[in-house]
Amino acid sequence: MKFSTKIRFALRIMVQIAGETGERPVFSRRIAATQEISEPYVDQILLPLRTHGLLTSVRGRSGGYRLARPAKEITLLDVVEAVEGEVQLVDCLGNPKNCKRSPRCVTRETWQMITENMKRDMRSVNLADLSARQASVQESTDFVI
Repeated sequence: MKFSTKIRFALRIMVQIAGETGERPVFSRRIAATQEISEPYVDQILLPLRTHGLLTSVRGRSGGYRLARPAKEITLLDVVEAVEGEVQLVDCLGNPKNCKRSPRCVTRETWQMITENMKRDMRSVNLADLSARQASVQESTDFVI
């Protein structure tokens, strides 16, 4: 299993916004330049994040994006589910009718347990912690000789 590029970029974008959120919103142009992602793709990623209530947008000359709630309250799971939908490792977890073997399948229970553990772990990672770690990494690499 591999997370999509869209999820990886969405998390990087959210960490950037969490780190830059102050008085002014962050422009998508700035996000694209900082993250080295095309602006149209950034805009495509920002849309579901806004639709799912993780970001707010401000229109106008001083417009851009801000977190819709405190960074401490936005988790990795929130970001993943906003971009890709509910986390389910196999289709039968969301709807047992997708597989006629569901009622008697012992592997389904295993996939359910693994999915729940993964969701729990993703809930434990929040943007405030990631943003602080990013700032720490940035400081350690921004030195002058």
